[in-house]
Amino acid sequence: MALGLVESGLELVELAAVHAPMRARVLDRTKDADEVRRAGRLWAAKYATSAASGHQAPSATTKHYNTRSFIRLDPAGPLVSWDNARIRLGNG
Repeated sequence: MALGLVESGLELVELAAVHAPMRARVLDRTKDADEVRRAGRLWAAKYATSAASGHQAPSATTKHYNTRSFIRLDPAGPLVSWDNARIRLGNG
């Protein structure tokens, strides 16, 4: 199981976070072919502007990204969140 935690704030009174328990699984190119293709299309669309800028990536970079893997995250429990800024602390 993987645990995702996204937080903000530096001081205790400003801390806010979301904790998300997840199950992580590397997609298999054969068994999960449709999902891998869909993830690849979404990835390509996200970075299309970089490719369209006219800059050609070095061949080692292209080779590296052509062998990329995708990881699927499935929820494995409830989200937990907190925001310490909402807690009113009394004086004394």
